[in-house]
Amino acid sequence: MNRKQELRGIIDAAQKELIEIQEKDFSEENADKVGRFYKTVNAYSCPDRDSYNYMRVTGLTESYFKVFSFSVDHEGRVGIFPTTARSVHGCIEIDEDEYRKAWEDMLSHIASLGGWDD
Repeated sequence: MNRKQELRGIIDAAQKELIEIQEKDFSEENADKVGRFYKTVNAYSCPDRDSYNYMRVTGLTESYFKVFSFSVDHEGRVGIFPTTARSVHGCIEIDEDEYRKAWEDMLSHIASLGGWDD
């Protein structure tokens, strides 16, 4: 083995160890966010209207949050995303009541689309 290969092995091992440390730190620093609720402005919609993506943190990946999310945009399009990996930094933390109300409002909106409002 030449010196270049030896150094590559040292660097690869160090990078692997660093990633493991960073993942552990992320999990420890963010474990308390699992089960919390967030919203963020639906920027794909129309930012000047009250349209939000709602999220519930369901778990952690190596360096992201696993979230269940949903939204209704300003044109009434519904999005439901059972598992998404993303950051919640910069999102607005909300209480469970606000999250549930948004969920119920979305379900009512869906029902109205299919003519179920009899």
